[in-house]
Amino acid sequence: MIKKLTLTLFLMTCSFFVQAAAQTVVSAASDEKQAAIKELLAVMNAQIKPSDLMAMMSAQIDKTAELTVKSMLAGDVNLTPADKKMLEDILLNGENSPIKSLQKKLFEKIDFDALIEEMTISIYDKHFTLEEIKDVTAFYKSTTGQKLLKTTPAIFADTMQTMAEKIYPKIMEVVKESEEGMKREIEVKIKEQKSKSKNKATE
Repeated sequence: MIKKLTLTLFLMTCSFFVQAAAQTVVSAASDEKQAAIKELLAVMNAQIKPSDLMAMMSAQIDKTAELTVKSMLAGDVNLTPADKKMLEDILLNGENSPIKSLQKKLFEKIDFDALIEEMTISIYDKHFTLEEIKDVTAFYKSTTGQKLLKTTPAIFADTMQTMAEKIYPKIMEVVKESEEGMKREIEVKIKEQKSKSKNKATE
């Protein structure tokens, strides 16, 4: 059980970081355009830093991990309430928690600030012209733009929290239904195979 939970948490955590750690394409933007994009990033990073976004993502991973662990433990009828509580503490709060250990290694080995800047320059170069980059920069320097920057972390956190609360239970419901359907199908196949074997034995 604990191995299954650990593997589930490992895969779940990796999925959160795969986009940030994906291979990036070196931007072909001119020096002037790269400088304009970096200026835009500087204005945006005055309020929103990649490290801040990664911290919010880490918090959301913790929340999703908690929901995953509790859901899996709740469905195991072979565990006592005390066993479930102990496993929950080990997997989520223990010093050697697999989810926290993996997050720590990821943050130690990946320079997310540099990686996000590299990806952002490439993406902005792909979707915006130089003049559009300058327009966006001017907007973020405005009062309204500064307010958007200041409130974006809270908006992001609220969005992720709402998604976890609204979507995750539906996902688990579908998974449970699929597991039950697959179990019934396997039981039918087993019965059919036993029946065939019994018929052959009586021939």
